[in-house]
Amino acid sequence: MTNNPLFSIIVVSYNASALIKDTIDSILKQTFDDYEIVVKDACSMDDTITQIPESNKIRLFQSKDSGIYDGMNMAIKEAKGRFLHFLNCGDKFASDDVLERVAGFIRSSAISGGILYGDCFYGNIYSKQPTNVTPFFLYRTPLCHQSMFFSRTVFDELGFYDLSFRIAADYDFAVKAFKNHIPFHYLNIPICRYLGGGVSVSAKGIQIKTKEYQRIYKTHYSAWERFKYELLVALSLRRLRYWVLSDKSPKFLREMYHKAVNKVNK
Repeated sequence: MTNNPLFSIIVVSYNASALIKDTIDSILKQTFDDYEIVVKDACSMDDTITQIPESNKIRLFQSKDSGIYDGMNMAIKEAKGRFLHFLNCGDKFASDDVLERVAGFIRSSAISGGILYGDCFYGNIYSKQPTNVTPFFLYRTPLCHQSMFFSRTVFDELGFYDLSFRIAADYDFAVKAFKNHIPFHYLNIPICRYLGGGVSVSAKGIQIKTKEYQRIYKTHYSAWERFKYELLVALSLRRLRYWVLSDKSPKFLREMYHKAVNKVNK
């Protein structure tokens, strides 16, 4: 690992002893070597720290924070890489050559900044992202945060994650980046296996997320855009789609939906 690696992989943890080892192991298995792992732990009360594998790739620091986004902001300030990637505890890279393939894309395309994004797995369901991000796509469908690589210059230009959001600060940041003309580059490879779950899919979490999404829309989209996109969303049966994507629907429906979306996004 160099003093200024190409990638900083950020893992934010709190009482994650059952999950953190698998996440870090999936990073350490990468065939590409020019990266560091920044583990920001919020002073876990369990044995999270003892579950972290020993490696000179890992830089661990512990401090109290106000939540996951505060921890991520602290880790950004500690990271030394040109491109930053976030894996939550329980998430994993989709394959052992993800970083090698992303590095090859950066070299071959002469990428110096912006945001790179790819596809992801939700459990065993493959989710393909569009080749081009559009305002309506972002309005309707947040990109998977764990499938994105952020140039450090993006944070230098836009600042950090907004701590007034409890669930949707990563979505707010992506929309803000797009609206500020930060380039998005599609990688066309699976990046991560996203664990999901947690507070964002609980009944209370969904209420909070819905309110935060409305705030994001009002902040980053004009009144005309909101009217136009809400009409399109209504015509696309958003409530039905949300139910199909939830754990309440039969698994075969979720799989059918993702297959249909993947064909469209091709």
